[in-house]
Amino acid sequence: MAAAEAAAADADDDLLADREQCPPIPQAKVVLLVNNFVINTVELANVFAASCEDRLAAIAQRISGVELGLALLEAKLNSARRPRGGV
Repeated sequence: MAAAEAAAADADDDLLADREQCPPIPQAKVVLLVNNFVINTVELANVFAASCEDRLAAIAQRISGVELGLALLEAKLNSARRPRGGV
């Protein structure tokens, strides 16, 4: 187990040394990448929000239809409960 940990530590040291030898990424490229990520993420969020809004509108219409049908059924039920004899 100690040999595996030593090998992993050596690999980490090698990666760190490799990173230190690499030149830094230019700031303009970092800004470009971050802006691109933000734009894509916001566009995805907007599409998702629009989809959710459309689905909620459809559900609201269905609920309105069910409420209207329920109101009609209640009216029919109330009219059936009234005595017809004129008492």
